[in-house]
Amino acid sequence: MVHVSALFAVLGGLLPFSGLQLVSGSPVNDLKPAALSKRFGGVPDDVTVVPIQWRGSLEEGGPLINLQGDSFEDIEKQAKALNPKCTIFTEPANNTDLVTRQTEDKDIHCDWPPGWGNAQYNHIMDGIAYLRGISGDCRAPPGPGNCGRVSCSWGAAIYYCNDNPHEHWVRCAKIGDVARAIATKCYGWAYFRGQGFDKGNWNTIIAAGDC
Repeated sequence: MVHVSALFAVLGGLLPFSGLQLVSGSPVNDLKPAALSKRFGGVPDDVTVVPIQWRGSLEEGGPLINLQGDSFEDIEKQAKALNPKCTIFTEPANNTDLVTRQTEDKDIHCDWPPGWGNAQYNHIMDGIAYLRGISGDCRAPPGPGNCGRVSCSWGAAIYYCNDNPHEHWVRCAKIGDVARAIATKCYGWAYFRGQGFDKGNWNTIIAAGDC
């Protein structure tokens, strides 16, 4: 499993409307990642990407440090350069009950946003497990409509979006929890997409990615 990017994008038109139905793409076999992403449309052509920002402590009781990189692996290298004994990766919490409540409580829209490609379920679940194992906080630039690609492998991506006029920080692992709630509600075929809105005027998207 390869996770290659954690990038921010300026996006528009992400607000949902009522009456959504789940319409998933048909499975496609034996496609390379680039072809798979292209097959399912990826993201809109007007996306502009910038590196993600991560905030956390590199030692118990230590000060919070801000790091920036194109991937969490890149941020991990920077963290280890500052403290070889630290890691930003942790063991994901086993919070199935919490995810169940999130699925019930969140404003989740399946087969959304329009114009985005569908992602393969198994690769999304790998990305969710990966993201839920990231310590610290992730930042989204001031919105509305600013999104970050916090996980992407084999054409399947997870995005963190901010609709506030100011920057927004949230636990990286919580983005994974919301993504898991989206997958629980929206998965019906091998390929799907969806968007889940959380309190604080931010949301998570599961869709195709160019990776």
